[in-house]
Amino acid sequence: MHIFTKSQVEELQHLFTLFDIDGDGRVTVSELSQRLSAIGEDLSPELEDVLTAIQHTKGDQGLEFTEFLNIVSEGTSTASSDDDLHEEFSSIDADGDGFITPNELRRALGSTVSTPQIKQLFNCVDSDGDGRITFSDYVHTVSVMF
Repeated sequence: MHIFTKSQVEELQHLFTLFDIDGDGRVTVSELSQRLSAIGEDLSPELEDVLTAIQHTKGDQGLEFTEFLNIVSEGTSTASSDDDLHEEFSSIDADGDGFITPNELRRALGSTVSTPQIKQLFNCVDSDGDGRITFSDYVHTVSVMF
């Protein structure tokens, strides 16, 4: 089991909050699928299996943050291939300059995510705070989440 630093836990909490569409402190399979599809990513079969198992055990209550941390810690899902990651990144990087801007992220996520949530997500992913998400930032975030 992986031990997270305080900043990693805070980053994961921010990401978890973005997936918690209804703000009830739990992420359902449906919420996770909605957010992932908004950025062109599919729910991995491994993660879907884990969430479905939790849903069967707990009903429709969804995944709490501590359960989310355990899943991430155990690495239950597999990372996408480099080609897949480049393709996903490029689909968000609308102008093709090699960086994702807040506006590009807004377009990719659509109207289901509020401006404060976009800012929060962007700040979590933009590791050096330069106002641009690099491919490296993107890969790091995807590897932490999936």
